[in-house]
Amino acid sequence: MKVTIIGFNNFDDKIKVTFLSDLGVGIGYWNGVIPKVNNTYFVELDIQETLVYGSNIVKSSNQPISIFNNEGITKIIGKIEFIEDDCIILRIGKSIIMTEVDNLKEFNQGDTVIITTTNLLLIDMNF
Repeated sequence: MKVTIIGFNNFDDKIKVTFLSDLGVGIGYWNGVIPKVNNTYFVELDIQETLVYGSNIVKSSNQPISIFNNEGITKIIGKIEFIEDDCIILRIGKSIIMTEVDNLKEFNQGDTVIITTTNLLLIDMNF
């Protein structure tokens, strides 16, 4: 995913960034060389927790695919592209995220879901 860093803070040996993408503004932890504000990077998104139906992942309807933040919590709305074992592949725009989900029986391929997380990792792809 292509993102522009619009701010960051260092604390507890971690870099927390605010980023802008074609799908909106989010907050996550940075994995890579310290980013520069207003620079654009290509990143892989990784959710650093197992999602639980009804808690941090729920079905959605009639909401556009997007990323936004609400009081420091990043919300990702995407469409389930594939389900395998205890993982889903979520399509968000031109990007995908693979993540673990408890209670997958609640979901079907093609469902739109909202993920709520404070554990989003942005991995700099260095290109």
